Amino acid sequence: MSKSSMTIEEVLALLSEAPARIAAATYGLTEAQLHTGLGPDEWSANDVLAHLRSCADMWGGSISTILAEDKQTSGRSILAPGLSGRTTSI
Repeated sequence: MSKSSMTIEEVLALLSEAPARIAAATYGLTEAQLHTGLGPDEWSANDVLAHLRSCADMWGGSISTILAEDKQTSGRSILAPGLSGRTTSI
């Protein structure tokens, strides 16, 4: 399914499934496996999970606002929190 053709309900369903999918993907991994990348400059699973959490903390409020506004957002810019005034297009 193309991302651009997903409904709000489909996106919300996908997001709500993410924690269980992450838990299943990391189930049974040792501490060493979680903290070791596959290559010299590769992120570990823990790095990826920390990045996902950081993104959720940073963008979660913006996503909630966009959904609450119930408006077309293509091409609109918003201030990215914590990025010293830089904006990003959504």
